[in-house]
Amino acid sequence: MASKLILEGMAIWLFILNPSEISRPLAGQKVIVCDYPDGRVEIMHETFTLPYRTFDTLGSV
Repeated sequence: MASKLILEGMAIWLFILNPSEISRPLAGQKVIVCDYPDGRVEIMHETFTLPYRTFDTLGSV
């Protein structure tokens, strides 16, 4: 029995923080991206959840 490696498309997502009083000072800072099993994604800094939008790099090619 031969082993196979199957790679089905790789999605690359960029998360862009929406400008706000909380997110503006975070330029160049680290944030935490929480990827939940139900498909939700949250971007957090300390105890704040930051609003964001996604940019699909493959959709723009």
